[in-house]
Amino acid sequence: MGYFIRAEVPQIPTMAQPPSIQSFLIRFISEETADVAPSYRGSIRHVQSGNEVRFTTWEEVEHFVSRYVALNRLRRSREDDGLGT
Repeated sequence: MGYFIRAEVPQIPTMAQPPSIQSFLIRFISEETADVAPSYRGSIRHVQSGNEVRFTTWEEVEHFVSRYVALNRLRRSREDDGLGT
């Protein structure tokens, strides 16, 4: 009498493409004096490419990041999930 053992190997899902990872280094500089509200400026660097720009507004940061990350698609996804922007 023989026995047949059937082992099933779980299937590992394969990705069509590896995930896209984008990294940024942001430096904020705050200049504060006694008679003036603090002002902010800084620089942002895309780590993978080494590209770096200086900014004085958050919109400039978003513009730079949008060169590497589809921010509009991310915003729509968050809004669809009820998370807002």
